[in-house]
Amino acid sequence: MSRPTIVFPGVTTSGGGGGGGSDYLLFSDAIEIGTSGKIADGPSSSIQLTIDSGQAAASGGVDGLIGAAVWNLGAVSIGNLNCLMEWVSIVNQTHVVLAVWRSSSAPTSMAEIESSSPLWLQALTQGLDTKTSTYLRHTTQSLGTTNVENNAGSVSISLTVATDADGYGGALSRHDSAGTSKSRDLSTVVAAASGSFYLALMWGKSATASGAEMISVKLQGEFLQ
Repeated sequence: MSRPTIVFPGVTTSGGGGGGGSDYLLFSDAIEIGTSGKIADGPSSSIQLTIDSGQAAASGGVDGLIGAAVWNLGAVSIGNLNCLMEWVSIVNQTHVVLAVWRSSSAPTSMAEIESSSPLWLQALTQGLDTKTSTYLRHTTQSLGTTNVENNAGSVSISLTVATDADGYGGALSRHDSAGTSKSRDLSTVVAAASGSFYLALMWGKSATASGAEMISVKLQGEFLQ
C-alpha cells in the first residue's frame, strides 16, 4: 500500500510501498505578500529571504514582519497538516514564522494574514552565537522577544496542525537543536468549515539591521490522512 500522503504545491513524491520521499516547497509556487522581490528560490531547493540594511525591528504580531511567501494548500480537511523548516543560513536577531490558517480567499497583506486566525510557530534568533528560541501562538498575539530556550545549533522547527471538516487546531511544535530539543502544544481551535488551507513563511528583524542580510531555509509540508 502506498503512503497515504497528499503533498503541497511544488512537492513531488517517489516510490511506493512503505517508502517514498518528498522534495521541498518552492517560492515559485507561492505568492509574495508585503514585499516585492525580497523572496527567491535559492540553490538546492532553498528559499532566500532578504533583509535590507537599516530594516527596523518588528513590533506587535505577525503583521509587523517584513513579508511572507504564501502557498495555497487546497481544501483537504481531514488529518494532520505537517510542516518542517530546516535552516540553511541562520541570521542573528531575526524572527522566522510558519503560519497555518483556512480562508475563502488568499491574503493580500500582512494584516490580512494576522486577522485570518492563523496558528503560528516563531523562531527567534538572539546573541552572537545565534541561540534560538521558539514560540507557538495564534491570531493577533505578539511576537516573542525573549531568548527563553537559549538553544545553540538550531537545526529545524516543525509544526503540526490537526484539521477536519469543521476547522483546525490544536497544534504541536518541535524545535531540534544542539541544545535540548523543545516541544510545545497549543489547544486553540478555529471553526472554519470551508475554504482553502494556507501556509505562510514570514520573516523579520528583532533589532535594526546594520547591513544587508539573507536568511536561507528549506521547507517541506504534507497532509497525512
